[in-house]
Order: sequence, then structure tokens, then C-alpha cells
Amino acid sequence: MTKTVMMMMAQLTTATEQIDLTAEDSRCILLLDFRKAYDTVDRDFLYESMRLFGFTESFIDLICRIHTGTTATFVVNGGQSSALPVRSGIRQGCPLAPLLFLLVVEVLGLALKQDPSLKGLPVPGTVDRTHLFSAFVDDSTLFLDTAKQILHALGIIQAFGNLSGLHVQPAKSKLLFF
Repeated sequence: MTKTVMMMMAQLTTATEQIDLTAEDSRCILLLDFRKAYDTVDRDFLYESMRLFGFTESFIDLICRIHTGTTATFVVNGGQSSALPVRSGIRQGCPLAPLLFLLVVEVLGLALKQDPSLKGLPVPGTVDRTHLFSAFVDDSTLFLDTAKQILHALGIIQAFGNLSGLHVQPAKSKLLFF
């Protein structure tokens, strides 16, 4: 695990130990902020995510061609750098970029939902229905029924980050208890 995630886990452990919460009031919401979200997506992970959701190989090939051979230049003190290859990330400015990003993040949502030890918040007015994860472009939110689930959820999020290139930025993420 990266040092920042380890620090976040240590801080959350300390926070949950210091807060005396009963089963009724130990729910929490984790607002996730991914570091340089669009820029860090592993493209191979994107293409595999597209396969997972049933996209055709011809469409995946089209997306691959859009992202292959991209370069970036920088202007520093009035001088422009030579072109540098861009090997990761989703091409910003592309109308498909937000949707492609959501495909990648949806894999995290599936991983969280498939873990039987994680329970989402109950949906009012329903029987046995819960809500665990939601994502809108680069804003992702995790809803946990008990604060005791936080460390386990962070482990899944870290594993996802190692595969996808998307890593949580602890300083900009927020944890709310209620």
C-alpha cells in the first residue's frame, strides 16, 4: 500500500477508536477524490473494463486509436518543450471522456458491491434495499452502514487503484459520520 493510504487508514482507525458510536449512529459516508483522475487511468484497464461491460472489439479498437500516440508539450518561461508521449489517462476534451472514466470507476463499484462484508445504507421506504456506492464523473461516494467497514473498504479501493491507476487523494477525500 502507498504511504498516503496507510496514513489515511491509520487516521481512520484512530478516529473510529476515539468516537464512541452505537450500532444505530455509526453510519458513514466516504467522499472519494481521485488524484489527477483523468490523467492516471491505466488504458489497458480501461479497455478491459469495456470488455467487461460488453463493448465490441471494434469500438474498443476505436477508443484505443483515439488514445494511442498522444503527446503533450509544456511551455516554461516562454519556451516550449519537445513533445512527450502520454501513456496513461483518458483524453480530456473528448466528449466520451466522462463516460469512459465512469466505466473504469464502475468496476470499483462492482468490487465493493460483490464483497459480502460491506453493507450500504438502507433505502427509506424499501425492504432489504441498500445503497453502497455512487459515481458521477470523477466524484465517487461510498455509503457504509457501519464505521467498522471503513478499513476493509479502503483495502478494496487501494487494490482497485493499483490495477486502474486511480488512487485516492486523502487530503481531498472526506469521511462523514452520522
